[in-house]
Amino acid sequence: MRYELLRQAKERKGLSYRQLAQQTGLSFTYIQQVLSGTRRPSISALVRLCTSLEVDPGAVIADELQATGAESA
Repeated sequence: MRYELLRQAKERKGLSYRQLAQQTGLSFTYIQQVLSGTRRPSISALVRLCTSLEVDPGAVIADELQATGAESA
């Protein structure tokens, strides 16, 4: 999973990983891993990231499902 919508929103807002970590209460390393696609976020972490970045969590999930070729139920 690549979480492209989250990466784009982070760049659009001009936030560093450290700033995003402060806003969400998540660790710098955790956010880097999620946005690089090496770690899947928990639902609560995904919601915190989406809230901070002003991105709809449903849109992120739909984008990830489409990117991985998975079909929604």
